[in-house]
Amino acid sequence: MAVVIACGALAVRTFARSIAPMLAVMRSPGMIVDALAPLGLMVPMLGACWRMNWDVRGAGWLPIGGPIVCGLLAMGCAAVASARVPGSISRLAAPFIAVMSWTCAGALLLLLGAAHDMTIWLGQCTFVAGATLLWINSPAMPSGTANESDVRASGGATVILLCGIVQAVATAMLPAVWLKIAGGIMLAQATVALALVALLASPELALRLGGWAATYGLLLGLGAISLRHLLPRAVAALQGDRGPPPSRVAFGFGHYVIEATILLVLGALAIAIDRVSAPRLRLIIGMLLIAAGALLAGWRLASM
Repeated sequence: MAVVIACGALAVRTFARSIAPMLAVMRSPGMIVDALAPLGLMVPMLGACWRMNWDVRGAGWLPIGGPIVCGLLAMGCAAVASARVPGSISRLAAPFIAVMSWTCAGALLLLLGAAHDMTIWLGQCTFVAGATLLWINSPAMPSGTANESDVRASGGATVILLCGIVQAVATAMLPAVWLKIAGGIMLAQATVALALVALLASPELALRLGGWAATYGLLLGLGAISLRHLLPRAVAALQGDRGPPPSRVAFGFGHYVIEATILLVLGALAIAIDRVSAPRLRLIIGMLLIAAGALLAGWRLASM
């Protein structure tokens, strides 16, 4: 638990000093907000995949629903920040590929909830889809000599990604009684990071960060759940056991219809809030979204 807390504190400090202030002046922030930083937010939650067996309820919520709550909290932070400093929250945050990716990921989880079960092949396909989106959102660095903001932001994103990997490993090894506390710490550090980006950089960058974290978290989380069952089967095959791999690897996805709906409407909600011109109304909407995300996270963590 001490490792989870220490890495979370280091990640928040890195966001405050090396990422959020630099995003506003970077020549090309896409690599950070669309690829590296979202991974840094959702990777710690993947460690819970190794704490579940077949039922995704309980520990399985953290790698599936946790990143989606981050997307909802990002929407709230963006709305509050745009009320404080007038500006668009969806002009840069919700281009066509982002809105469609977030919506399709939400629709996938909704359909998976209707099916209630996930096969090992579907899990591997979602993992490939997440990796492909990550590759698409990783543009080449601009030519020429990198300025100080690019170097600091890239270095900071690397630090939070390493912290996330360490947190994921530590979470996989934690006693079950500490899992919900570790999940609360991860969601708290993600909330602070999103608020820092919204206030110090821009609302649209915060929404991009949260939206892609939700999408990567869902797709890579489903892939990690299938790997949880495929890897032992691969080891057994190397030892001479030629039995078939398990077909069904997880069930209980119908329990997460609320999270699926949130991700399904995330992009459209960003565009709708952007049409609200009254700063006070944006502030109220943003605070309600943050409160809803906090209540949903508290309810799910308490029932783990």
